[in-house]
Amino acid sequence: MELETFKITVLPLRDKLINFSLRLMQEKADAEDIVQETFLKLWYIREKLDGYNSVEALAMQVTKNLALDKLRARRPEGPDIETLSLDSGYRSPAEQLEQQDAAARIR
Repeated sequence: MELETFKITVLPLRDKLINFSLRLMQEKADAEDIVQETFLKLWYIREKLDGYNSVEALAMQVTKNLALDKLRARRPEGPDIETLSLDSGYRSPAEQLEQQDAAARIR
C-alpha cells in the first residue's frame, strides 16, 4: 500500500479511533497517543493491509489492545496474595511473653 492509499484508507478513521480510545482511557492526551501508536503499527504493516477484509476493524482492534495494555501498565502493583497473612487474633504463649517483655522494657 502506497502512502496516498494509506492516507485515503486509514487517516479518515482518526476521529472514530480517538472517540473509541477516549471512552477507554478517559484522558484526551492518552487517547491521542494511542491513536498515534495505532497509525504507526498500521504503517509498519501497510503491505499486508490489502489482505484484511476491513482495515477499520483492524484499526479498532489495535486501538483497543493498545488502550488495554496502557491501562494494565497503570494498575497499581499490590502485595501478592501469598505474602498476605490473616491475623486471627490468637497469640501463642511465646508471642504473648515477648510482647509483655517488650512492653516492660519500654516502660
